[in-house]
Amino acid sequence: MCFRRFADRRGASGPSAHLRLRHVLLAAALGATASSVTLASSTLPALAEVGGAAPLDGLAPVRAGAERAAVLPPSVRLARTSAEVPASGGQVVMTALVSRASTCALSSVPPLAGWARSFPCHNALVRRTAVVPPSSGGSRRYILWITVSGAGGTLRRGESIWVVASAAGRTSPLAVETHSLPSAVETVPYAVSLTASGGRAPYTWSLIGGSLPPGLSLSPGGTISGSPASTGSTSFTVEVTDSSPVPQRAQAPLSITVIAPATQVVDSSNWSGYVARGGPFLAVSGTFVVPSLLPGQSVSNELAEWVGIDGVVGDQSLIQAGIDEYFDPAQPAGFAIQAWWEILPAYETPIPLEISPGDQVTVSITEQAASRWTIEVTDVQTGGSFTTTQSFDGEGLSAEWILEAPTDNGEQTTLAAHSATSFSGLQLSGPETGITQVDLVQGGQEVSVPSPLSPAGFSFS
Repeated sequence: MCFRRFADRRGASGPSAHLRLRHVLLAAALGATASSVTLASSTLPALAEVGGAAPLDGLAPVRAGAERAAVLPPSVRLARTSAEVPASGGQVVMTALVSRASTCALSSVPPLAGWARSFPCHNALVRRTAVVPPSSGGSRRYILWITVSGAGGTLRRGESIWVVASAAGRTSPLAVETHSLPSAVETVPYAVSLTASGGRAPYTWSLIGGSLPPGLSLSPGGTISGSPASTGSTSFTVEVTDSSPVPQRAQAPLSITVIAPATQVVDSSNWSGYVARGGPFLAVSGTFVVPSLLPGQSVSNELAEWVGIDGVVGDQSLIQAGIDEYFDPAQPAGFAIQAWWEILPAYETPIPLEISPGDQVTVSITEQAASRWTIEVTDVQTGGSFTTTQSFDGEGLSAEWILEAPTDNGEQTTLAAHSATSFSGLQLSGPETGITQVDLVQGGQEVSVPSPLSPAGFSFS
């Protein structure tokens, strides 16, 4: 199967100079004898062996360069957008991640004593405590504002604080927020934390119906952990109790499927990493370290790191985001780094983030509603983040964490030699039927092989 992207970074001027034509075919010998590997990952378990002889087709993402703005606007991200306190009042801590700002100013509506202030800030984690007075009547709303200013402009974000008058000191109703659990792999360590909302923390969890798979247990703190001892599907009911003077309780039915560990290894001319099969997948995420390109190589050598959904097993749809690295003598380091996102068949879209070698970049792709997906790319070191919501109608039959040698103007590039890198925090939402390891082979030699999956992820040396 062929996938195309159009770009031409060379031989043009202006913004269009960063577009390139890409045409990729990931040829995978799935029909060959597969080697089985037992995985030891609680985060992304390997599942049933992939059967059949369907080809593993890959898509080489376009990594178009983009003109960078001379001055980027300030950024502020709140840890939450709303909170509640009882009618008796209380303290609320606002937590904000601030980037590219020189001044932070706090204000509130209506005014709260001791909250308003101004202080210098740049790239900082801001935590400030507001004291909310008691309410003698019904519910009341306060808005805590943080305004950040810098050379790139001014930005304001707010957090709503509700003073809730309710009996017995209760706040909002208690509810279990965990509605499904990921599959587990026989003998492989497993750990998943249940979540709840409303009521008053801390919460206490218990099993009130059915049973967990043999080898797993539920802690009072809400963590299901252990090593499954046998395969099969098990259903059970959990209950959570809050810490209100008159405790609230909430229940939820759940199930866990345990399958035998298995993986398959295939070769590719442009991909290296891991592909999860099954689906439909509703979300994928991962964090990778941006490597440096080693000097003394040809300008035709390139490297890309990305996370995506679809693009494998005869599926021509693809939604993905990541980083492209290519040699550019005009750059101080001798190579350029460009963030991007893409949904086939449209061209890739550059992301205006400043990324440096050694930074950790997190990519998250999540379906919010039918055919509506959110793509988020965040530089963990700087706090810089980009988010967009787009239409995507793919089947979600695969999910990928990939290091790639892209194609340029229809020709396959050679994987650029690079410093050590790794993928961690691998997450999926959806049923997996197998995990495939992909090794990159060029010129008859293996040039990139991922390490075995573990609870920490995997790496390339």
